[in-house]
Parts: sequence; C-alpha cells; structure tokens
Amino acid sequence: MMTMPWLLVFCGYTVIRDDDWRPSLGISAGAVGGIVLALSKEPVPPRMWILIVVLAAFAIGTPLVLWRRGRNRRTPPT
Repeated sequence: MMTMPWLLVFCGYTVIRDDDWRPSLGISAGAVGGIVLALSKEPVPPRMWILIVVLAAFAIGTPLVLWRRGRNRRTPPT
C-alpha cells in the first residue's frame, strides 16, 4: 500500500493514459488477481465483499473510462 503511490508517480503515465486504453489492462489483471485472492478464503467475511466490489469497479472502470476519454478526444464534436 505504501509503494503504490510512488509507482504511480514514476510509471503512471505509461499505464494510465487516454490515447490508448490497452496499457491499463494491467490494472484490470491485478484487480482480477485480488478478487481471486479475496474469494480464496473459505468463509468469505463481509468486509471481503466490499474489497471484491471495489476491485471489480477498478477492473471494469479504468479501461472503460480511458477508452471513452480517448474516443471522445479523437472524434470531432458534431
């Protein structure tokens, strides 16, 4: 948790950019890995469901938002 902000400072633009959404799939892959890890606990506690929902939102939302921003930037307004 403490190293993540530093990684985003140095590598954030290479992953989170709106000209191409495909590099952000690494965030989705990490979120899916976190979801699998959270679901691997035998009795899933209620707080893990919150983590699963947040990770799923990041996994789906990040590429989707970047794709829409990039598409809106490329197409001229009508």
